[in-house]
Amino acid sequence: MPTILLNAQNPLDSTAYYYNTILNPKQRTDIPNAIQFYNLQKEKHLKENKVYKAIADLRLIAIGQLHLGESNESENTVVAALKLIDASPQSDTIRESRKGLYNQLGKIYRSTLDYNKALSAYDSALQFSKTEIDSITIHNNRATIHKDAGNYRKALDELKLALAKNNIHSNPVAYAMVLNNLGFIQSQIDDPQALQNLEKALQIREESNYLPGRYSSYHDLAEYYFQRNEKETALLYAGKAYEVAKTLNSISYLEDALSLFAVMSENPEITAYKTIRDSLEKQRQLAQNKYASVKYNVEKEQKKTAEAELEREKEKSQKRLYLFLVIAVGLVAIIIFKRLHERHKREKRKQIRQTEARISKKIHDELANGIYQVMDQVQMEPSQKAISNQLYKLYSLARDLSRNYAPIDTSAAYPQTLEEMLTQHTGATAKLILAGLHEISWGKFSAFQKETLYRVLQELMVNMKKHSAASLVAIRFEMLPKALVVHYSDNGKGVDFSQTKKGLGLAHVENRMENIKGQVTFGSKPGEGFLARLEIPL
Repeated sequence: MPTILLNAQNPLDSTAYYYNTILNPKQRTDIPNAIQFYNLQKEKHLKENKVYKAIADLRLIAIGQLHLGESNESENTVVAALKLIDASPQSDTIRESRKGLYNQLGKIYRSTLDYNKALSAYDSALQFSKTEIDSITIHNNRATIHKDAGNYRKALDELKLALAKNNIHSNPVAYAMVLNNLGFIQSQIDDPQALQNLEKALQIREESNYLPGRYSSYHDLAEYYFQRNEKETALLYAGKAYEVAKTLNSISYLEDALSLFAVMSENPEITAYKTIRDSLEKQRQLAQNKYASVKYNVEKEQKKTAEAELEREKEKSQKRLYLFLVIAVGLVAIIIFKRLHERHKREKRKQIRQTEARISKKIHDELANGIYQVMDQVQMEPSQKAISNQLYKLYSLARDLSRNYAPIDTSAAYPQTLEEMLTQHTGATAKLILAGLHEISWGKFSAFQKETLYRVLQELMVNMKKHSAASLVAIRFEMLPKALVVHYSDNGKGVDFSQTKKGLGLAHVENRMENIKGQVTFGSKPGEGFLARLEIPL
């Protein structure tokens, strides 16, 4: 039925119609419309602060969802209703709502073959049962779970508890329900009283003309006689069950009634089909259960009834809270320590850069310029040419030291700055081959990483000039997904690291790379040049 018709109907008529649709659906396609109706009702009742009515709406939605086979969704809906009760200031007085919701949880878990959770849910429902009739129904439901699990003795114990209730005979529907289930379970263990109880339950149901009960009796009597190879009588009761299912005009009853004929069919293919279908359905349900998540602790109310249990739970909660606080404080302390450590490292790097810049300026302004002035004076005297040459060497050294410690431009001009430094260090004695320098995405790297790479390559170039006597230097830049790799090689004299310790310059290279969590690998043999591989992570 389209939504537009819902608004046109009388609200009371709509409520009655969809209530009957949820509890006794004629066909599955009607149930989504009923669920939609009760979802709208729930929102309306919540806006009007009619919490109890919203809880009732949610229970009916859960029943409809279970009819459609949506067990997880039905469970979530029940959990939402229980949370509404918990949030209500009068939550302890809504016993009837809790009983019905836990009873629905039992049905949900039975449908998913989770028998332990079903029994636990029925235990909670029993706790909130106000009347003996309520408890009779729940004991019967618990017996059904034990029956499904094959625990017939436990099922009989539950049914005997139900039959022992004082006023069970005053309610024919409940009495017949328990008797019929008792007879069915007795039939599974060949108890001679089985048929007597099944027939007595049917008699009560026929006298009250309770159609769902009559269907259940016909169905179970059909199975009783079929199991004892009395096929004619079994088919007679199966036919009666089918006629009642047609009268009820319920798709679920009709499907169940027709499955009886499939079971009793003498056609081996039909029997095999029914067996395989049931097996596949059970496997599908068990697989679905693996992914079902627990949204609410169905034993919560049981724990509240036992004061000692509640105290222990409080102690556990407090311990968990203290543990959480300790872990949280520890995590915060670690985070603060790391941040302070990083800040300290940044400050230290800043101080180093400032010191280097100050040294560079001092060397240039005071030492290099002073030497240059002395050079001018000495050049006036031809006899002092040797001293002039020595002073020029000192000036060049001071100028190079100044450049080595000068601030590095890590902006967009960084590639050009790096290239200029490399070119200056090769000079006229060696040829420099650069590859990939301008293809690197330098913006992905921090200023500190770029400064470090600059200093490392500068150290390698100084090392080359001082020790290798190379005529060719090749440097290739390679951008990988998670790192920059720089390949350095020269054709110099090389060195045997197994015989010679690394000098101070290479030690500085290793320390600098470690500071940026990079990696450096050296390779060299006498007469075969020198190799270095630098890797800087993104």
